Amino acid sequence: MADDLAKGAFREILVDTQVEPSWASTVEGVTVSSGKVYFDLLEHRRTSGVADTPLIRVEQLYPFPSQQLAAKFARYPNLKTVVWCQEEPRNQGAWGVIEPQLRAILPSAVQLQYATPSASASTAPGYHLAHVARQAALVSSAFAM
Repeated sequence: MADDLAKGAFREILVDTQVEPSWASTVEGVTVSSGKVYFDLLEHRRTSGVADTPLIRVEQLYPFPSQQLAAKFARYPNLKTVVWCQEEPRNQGAWGVIEPQLRAILPSAVQLQYATPSASASTAPGYHLAHVARQAALVSSAFAM
């Protein structure tokens, strides 16, 4: 791990290593995210037993790494759905910028969906229990599509 920091390079896209490459032909849905929500998705997948949904983490939103992401999607020949998941409400965060970028690289047969909290004037509910409930619903919805 320390060697990665010392000798590694920045990667715009980080692909899930917990989904077996041999399963690629059976994958029908992929969840794409950026930032901390990735770790919530990873934990939910681990605890809920949803093992067949790869997670892709976009580390660079601009310039958007279209070619790299399209190459990752191409690994799944039976891909039917791509879900963009973000913690921020739909009218905030990256969705407004990411949506046209994703549509441009997805084959026409692949459906693009989003898992975001409803539009809101504030970025957070302001109450811890409300945040926990909203986050749990968000993460669960990313796998229910």
